[in-house]
Amino acid sequence: PVLSGGRSITGWKAGRVNGVDCWVASLPEVKEGKWNFHQLWVDGKRRERPFLPGKGFLRMESVPDKKEGSGFQEGQQTFICHEGDIRRWKNLRDVEIHTFNFWIDERQWIKRFNPVTRLVELDRKSKFHLLDEWKKEGAQYRVENVFEELRKPGQWYLDRKQGRLYYIPRKGEKLGKAEVIAPCLPELLRIEGRDPDKKAARGITCEGLTFRHNEWVPKKDWSSSAQAAHEVPGTINL
Repeated sequence: PVLSGGRSITGWKAGRVNGVDCWVASLPEVKEGKWNFHQLWVDGKRRERPFLPGKGFLRMESVPDKKEGSGFQEGQQTFICHEGDIRRWKNLRDVEIHTFNFWIDERQWIKRFNPVTRLVELDRKSKFHLLDEWKKEGAQYRVENVFEELRKPGQWYLDRKQGRLYYIPRKGEKLGKAEVIAPCLPELLRIEGRDPDKKAARGITCEGLTFRHNEWVPKKDWSSSAQAAHEVPGTINL
């Protein structure tokens, strides 16, 4: 038995995107703003969104709102990118900056970009400052969910404005035959007593169950946890 927090996506049609063959599915609920997701599974395997660079990392040129002498736990909401690293892509506000600084990784979305000054304004503050460890140079990062970079087999892109899901199939995957699932639930199982101190849930055994296809979506002011992702809830909560 499989407990799934996802929804099967059907009605795929053959199409073209960025010069390559793809599958396209129309999702009215996405266009209406009722559904959004950041994960996708095809035949039980997680697939990736398009990202830059293809290998390694980009690096922030500077962090202008970093105050001199402030601690590493003071976050920022802007940085200056190197020439050509970030551009005015389609659906720019859906482009995600995935930063790797200190012992954590952070996720922020682009709010605005000035191609003249190369200033990137993010939608939320980072948890730690956007420098590389204790050095003065900018942190390393990836740019994820870029529509124009959707070219490689196994990559997908959700166009929220148009309500369309694009997927570039891998070798052997057949249109109309592959199982494609996107998440719509954050939690799959909760077991709790009426009073955790006096009437806690006890004596319950779960055996042989598989839990799949859920996704936790962070709050609008959350970019990362300072330690051990302790704010992130579980698929299963006891």
